[in-house]
Amino acid sequence: DTKLMTDIINRKLSDDTMLCGFLNSLLENPYAEAEGEVVKCRKGIMAGVPVSGFLANRYLADMDEWFLKNNILYARYSDDIIVFADTKEKIELYENKPENSRISQFVVTMQNHSPYNYEGDDFVAEAISGTKYDRIDQYLSLVKISDAEVKELISYFSDVEEDTVICFFGDHLPNLGMGSLDTSLSRNKEYIYNNYSTPFFIWTNFESETEYLDHVSLNYLSLLVKEKAGLPLTQFDGFRKELYQKYPVLSANIIVDSEGNCYFDSAETGDPIVMDYQYLQYNSLFD
Repeated sequence: DTKLMTDIINRKLSDDTMLCGFLNSLLENPYAEAEGEVVKCRKGIMAGVPVSGFLANRYLADMDEWFLKNNILYARYSDDIIVFADTKEKIELYENKPENSRISQFVVTMQNHSPYNYEGDDFVAEAISGTKYDRIDQYLSLVKISDAEVKELISYFSDVEEDTVICFFGDHLPNLGMGSLDTSLSRNKEYIYNNYSTPFFIWTNFESETEYLDHVSLNYLSLLVKEKAGLPLTQFDGFRKELYQKYPVLSANIIVDSEGNCYFDSAETGDPIVMDYQYLQYNSLFD
């Protein structure tokens, strides 16, 4: 949100009018250079420009303070964030909840972004990949640890009497430092699917129908979880359900309708329901 970023700069750097003016001019300019070409950034701030790290840290400073005040262990590199939570802690939280009460937890994440080049004595990667690339082995070793944690979590809740739903997902594949994203393919359906599609599952400890979805965007997962859990749906959920039938993939990178047609901007759909959804999202975030 460039307007919010501008407000933060003007408030935090009010004693330096020249710096404020310079940063504001960068935010208002939609053009940047990427791999030798001038490109127009449709939304937000172009990643990779020299001041993007400073802007990201300034934008998220209030969030840093919130985590600190609430004594929550987390780490952040720009907007890549990891929150540390042990599987046993989640189980203890369930076991200590008031009787006959419900509990809902959202945890981010077991392990997050690159670089996968840690050299500490407390972690040694297994040679899993059969390649010469240490980063791949480190990433796969961490996936193996995550897999064991998921198994422990599901094994525990398989034996509890209360109905339980677990949703596990990731937002995109990792950058292992083996190359760079090809910005010229940012409007290519297969390229986006290959780089931003990740597996997910919704598991229940009670009998429920097994379903396989071709593609679904992250914004619908909470709706699917509520339906699987048999929870009442709000009017907004009903709206999202209608939207999901028309556009099963609706994200910042790509929009795909039920017939497989691709759009790379909401305006390209020409459908008022997409704009209505943006209004509702804005309302939920800022009103």
